[in-house]
Amino acid sequence: MGPDGHIMGYPIRNGEMYKLVFCHPGQAGVSKWNEPTDIEEMRRCYVDWEPTVRHLVVNISNCRRWKFAYIPSLEKWHSDSGRVVLIGDSVHAMVPYMAQGAAVSIEDGAALAECLDRAANLQDLPAVLRAFQDVRKHRCEVISRAALDNGNNWHTHD
Repeated sequence: MGPDGHIMGYPIRNGEMYKLVFCHPGQAGVSKWNEPTDIEEMRRCYVDWEPTVRHLVVNISNCRRWKFAYIPSLEKWHSDSGRVVLIGDSVHAMVPYMAQGAAVSIEDGAALAECLDRAANLQDLPAVLRAFQDVRKHRCEVISRAALDNGNNWHTHD
């Protein structure tokens, strides 16, 4: 962790490769989440970091840019008719600094299933989906905000 960024690494492909992820501020194209990028631009972000990091960055042969974006939770997750409901990233996308996005989406699915199981007929759907939102919204917003705060804390300057 360091000023305006952090680095994490983990083995991939059954340990055949080691992936390094360098998180730092930057720009990425709209609707592009995984595009080739300029290695020198990435290296400039870490020029003042400690020697081991600078050594790692110099030896990277290619890199891709992934854009992380904080998107505030939608005010309403369902249609008035009860025929449409949004869950997961479509309604509460979060930055990955707590590794909770997928987990929270799975919780959404389980909670939605539980709520839908309580509907006796189609006329119950609007009320059931309001209940689903009431049950899930606050928790998802708290986790999303905590993830954003983690990123801010990890990227503070000395």
